[in-house]
Amino acid sequence: MNAGVAMVQAYLRVNGFFTVSEYPILERRSEGHYREATDIDVVAVRMADAGLVLPAPLQVGGEPVAVDPLLGVLPGVREMILAEVKAGTASVNPALARRGVMFQAMRRFGCCSHDELASAVDKLRRSGEVRLADESRIRVFAFGSREGEGSVPATYVGMSDVIAFLRAYIQQHRRIRGSADFRDPVMGTLALALRADSDS
Repeated sequence: MNAGVAMVQAYLRVNGFFTVSEYPILERRSEGHYREATDIDVVAVRMADAGLVLPAPLQVGGEPVAVDPLLGVLPGVREMILAEVKAGTASVNPALARRGVMFQAMRRFGCCSHDELASAVDKLRRSGEVRLADESRIRVFAFGSREGEGSVPATYVGMSDVIAFLRAYIQQHRRIRGSADFRDPVMGTLALALRADSDS
C-alpha cells in the first residue's frame, strides 16, 4: 500500500468508515482466463448511526468518531465511497469508470438490490453520486494534491486537508489517547511527529 492510500484510509477510518484498500476487480477474458481489470484504491462504508452516543456508556471506551465537513456526510444515512488516490492531480482513472468495474464493486459490497443495481451504476457514472431507494448514498471521491478532471465526476478532497485534519484529530483527542499507541502506522507516525514538535 502506498503512502497516499494509507493516509486516506486512516482519514476515512477516523471519520467512522470501514475501509478496504487496493481492492482488485477481476474480469473474464474471451479465452476463459481472468485478469485484474483494476484495483480500487479505497472502498469505504459508513453505517447510518456511526459515532452516536448510546444512552448507557460502556466501561470500555473507544476512539471518538470524527466528522470532517469536507466529506459531506449526511446524518442518519448509510454511505459508501469509491475513492481514487493520486500523488498529484486527483482524478478517476478510466478503468474504475468502466461500467463493469463499478457494477462488480457495488455488487461485491452489497450496496443495493439486484433490481436497483444497474440503474444505480449508470447514475453513479454520470454524476459521481447516487441515492438509493433506502436513502443510502454512494459517491466517487478523488484525493490528491490538486483537483483535476477524470472519467467520472468525483468529490475532490486535497491531501493537505487530509493531513491537517488527522493532525488536528490527534491533538484534540490527546487526553483520551493518553500514552496509548496508535496501531495504525499513519496515525502513529503523525502522533510521533506532533509529540516531537511539542517536546522541542
